[in-house]
Amino acid sequence: MSNPRLLIDLEKITHNACRAREIGRAHGVEIMGVTKGVAGMPAVAKAMLAGGIESLADSRLNNIARLRADGIQAPITLLRSPGPSDIVRTVALADASLNCDVGIVEALSIEAKVQRKIHGVILMVDF
Repeated sequence: MSNPRLLIDLEKITHNACRAREIGRAHGVEIMGVTKGVAGMPAVAKAMLAGGIESLADSRLNNIARLRADGIQAPITLLRSPGPSDIVRTVALADASLNCDVGIVEALSIEAKVQRKIHGVILMVDF
């Protein structure tokens, strides 16, 4: 028995990204391409960007690092609140992050000043 394989059709991803962007734009919604399900695979991110998606998102810093290492410069959001040990890396790699803790937001602000960057904060409520 052979190993299972996953076939990713980049043309379909580009097409679907284009359609999602069109639908979102018609309703005043910006669409982010989420790369978590493909472990930050740069080819998939590039296909989404080619379809007109302007920003990406992932919940793992290693995936975001993979995208950045491949030269992807599009805005990327970290889809979770970083832990205290992730602050420096979060500001270095992500343009924004989801946050629910005031202490983390303050730490991000301090680190963003150190790195001379702007780091966006999206407030969320964790239940």
